[in-house]
Amino acid sequence: MMISPVLIWFVIGTLFVLAEFGVPGVLLVFFGVGAWVVAVLVAVLPGMPLAWQIGVWLVISLVLLFTLRSWLTAQFRGFTAQKDSMRAMPHESIGQHVKVIEAIPGGDQEGHVRWKGTAWRAVADEEIGEGVTVEIVDQQNLVLKVKRVERAPEGATQE
Repeated sequence: MMISPVLIWFVIGTLFVLAEFGVPGVLLVFFGVGAWVVAVLVAVLPGMPLAWQIGVWLVISLVLLFTLRSWLTAQFRGFTAQKDSMRAMPHESIGQHVKVIEAIPGGDQEGHVRWKGTAWRAVADEEIGEGVTVEIVDQQNLVLKVKRVERAPEGATQE
């Protein structure tokens, strides 16, 4: 019993793609896709000699590698680079003046402020009552640290 060359190229392609998960850098997937292309070509042109099959596989794989690798790598790195820049970026909330909508008891106990139309959890070093204008001085995840503002400038609240 003879195994079909289409099946062989398909399995080779699948092995390359699966091996990509265990190897750093985006490299093997292009050889896998090249093998799949050869599988399709061999299905369409069943008499294609083995030397031609290997040549087409190498050419297609290398063309894909050199044309798409930098783009594909940038797609994956772009996500992590953006994530890292979010951590380094100063929070836009810092310095904003907001209103307390639920009293802040002080210490580690939370109250709520309204910023950009949404209620945010807030903490402060001192007790601050409802309706008081405060300034955001820090942000830890979804909790804003605020301090009392002596006198808020007109139009400075972000409600």
